[in-house]
Amino acid sequence: MWIKPHGIKDLNLQFATYSGSWENPTFFQQINMDTFPSSSDFTGGHAIIPGQPAIVMGCRGIPFRVMPCALKSEADIDLNIYEVLVGDLMLQIFGCDLTSGPGGIFTRGLGTDDKTR
Repeated sequence: MWIKPHGIKDLNLQFATYSGSWENPTFFQQINMDTFPSSSDFTGGHAIIPGQPAIVMGCRGIPFRVMPCALKSEADIDLNIYEVLVGDLMLQIFGCDLTSGPGGIFTRGLGTDDKTR
């Protein structure tokens, strides 16, 4: 897997899945599954370079309050939170900010037409 943050307008979500911009994202060691999305759900921020390799160690699931959004969405958006090893850091990253194909790290296209996920 590789880190591929989506542009906020790409997925038309009403909440952020990382901090900063897609060019300079900050991902977190902990995302509160019970209260997400709220203003204090992220702890342990680390700046990550887009395209950086990552190893998925496990899946925590979709936050409870995001489930209705995931069920209503017409696009195939992965809103699961994954435990991901990036270098020597264990981070929690939404699936929509990861890609499995190396070609996908060089483009920003996401959604139903994105063949890189």
